[in-house]
Amino acid sequence: MVNTTSKPRYDLRSMQRAAKEARGLTITPRARQDAENLGYDLPGIRSLVARLEPSDFDHVWILKDDRGRVKLDIEGKEIAMDVYSPWIEAPNGDRCRIYLKMKLTHNTFAITSIQSFHQKRK
Repeated sequence: MVNTTSKPRYDLRSMQRAAKEARGLTITPRARQDAENLGYDLPGIRSLVARLEPSDFDHVWILKDDRGRVKLDIEGKEIAMDVYSPWIEAPNGDRCRIYLKMKLTHNTFAITSIQSFHQKRK
């Protein structure tokens, strides 16, 4: 499902390496809750990231304010996250397509969203 209109902002292999490190992975509380609803614990999330392929890339998500202006980080760079949408078999046995929104900052990999297109958010 490669999106040919944009390329990932971050190197997938670098994100996968960072996700393996104890201090290299952060998960927002909402993303952790959504992952748990799908049946994923922390090792499961790491495994999910490790199995991502470049073909799972969907688009780059840019953070904007209420007026549609691009928001910048403290370094003056736009806040961008890569979105991947792989098909998976969740630990609960359901086959579903998920939405992973991720970014790499220096050597820290952050997951800000893990949602299913097929299961309701709890």
